[in-house]
Amino acid sequence: MQGKDINIYRYITLYSLDVICESSMGVSINAQEIEDSEYVKNVKLLCKIVAERQNRLRERFDLIYWLFPNYYREKRAVRQIHNFTYSVIDSRRKLLDESSPQQENDPEIKKRVAFLDMLLQSTVDGRPLTREEIREEVDTFMFEGHDTTGSAMSFALFLLASHPDVQVSSWIFIFNNKYRHF
Repeated sequence: MQGKDINIYRYITLYSLDVICESSMGVSINAQEIEDSEYVKNVKLLCKIVAERQNRLRERFDLIYWLFPNYYREKRAVRQIHNFTYSVIDSRRKLLDESSPQQENDPEIKKRVAFLDMLLQSTVDGRPLTREEIREEVDTFMFEGHDTTGSAMSFALFLLASHPDVQVSSWIFIFNNKYRHF
């Protein structure tokens, strides 16, 4: 592979989607292994549609956006993503309802609390969040988080690859900080 260009963005975004899905919803979607899953395809499609809509003047206007095929693709993808998120919310809620007090005091379980679990236990002005409010929060966290993180990690890797002198000093810094207590 030496001397060849590699588009790492695809791999990084799948990785970040796996990590964010695990940390936000507490479920594994295995985006890196199952790249053609409905959820992964819909997330990729929405990212593509958002980019296309920004670059196409005629699709920017909500008043006429429904005249274009991307409108219907977007609606279908959003509906499928919402259905997936709702199913995860329902299963996590059921799991939390069924958990015993002994499990709640287990330090291993406590340190792996997903963002969704915190939302399910949260209240606003004394009332629990609705199913839709929870879905909105999780979807925003997922959609915005994986793309932004994937872009940032890709650019960081590109910059490190472009500056070999920084690579060496970065590894020295990491090594010194990791092993300084020995």
